[in-house]
Amino acid sequence: MRNPIMSIKMRSGALIKIELFHDLCPNSINSIVHLAKKGLYNSRNFYRVVKDFLMMTDCNARNGFENGYDFAIDGEYAANGYEKELPPFTKGMVGMAGPYGGSSKISIASTFYIVTGENHRLNGNYSVIGRVIEGLDEVRRINNVKCRSARFTTELFDADFSIPEEPEVMETVTIETFGADYPPPKTVPYPEGQVEALKALREFLEIND
Repeated sequence: MRNPIMSIKMRSGALIKIELFHDLCPNSINSIVHLAKKGLYNSRNFYRVVKDFLMMTDCNARNGFENGYDFAIDGEYAANGYEKELPPFTKGMVGMAGPYGGSSKISIASTFYIVTGENHRLNGNYSVIGRVIEGLDEVRRINNVKCRSARFTTELFDADFSIPEEPEVMETVTIETFGADYPPPKTVPYPEGQVEALKALREFLEIND
């Protein structure tokens, strides 16, 4: 079965294409396909751009939990006992974000990032879900946009967010599955305190968008 291809049409007019590694991280990819087919990544921003590290987005920073698509999944990476060998994080690789506060068990099922540097500290601690196969020039452009800093702090998490001054918007996100069917992902509960942290993050992003 061919791996699915995710196509991100940016507001800039550029196209970023990503091969999704269903053969390596099937439940993570089921989650991305499930959400993208609902149109839930359309009009979302790359809201965190850390130069020469990563550019991050999700599908739900404004919508809270009432829509039924904000969920966690088991992390498909070595720190969670996942046995498949994953490729290393290098420029152009795509990862699934982890939880705020340090649990090594889950992935935030809607949130992914494109790596823009050589980031060996990510290896084994996050699911490697794909690689950019077209549009690396656009990734490099976004990596170098002017950003402003805003600090997000909760009891579980404390970090600086580097937010593009001009929103880097994904107009549409579509998936080519080559005729294959992808089931909804198998979900797990969030660790204690994570729901509150994620709600606080969504409020923070809306204020700072």
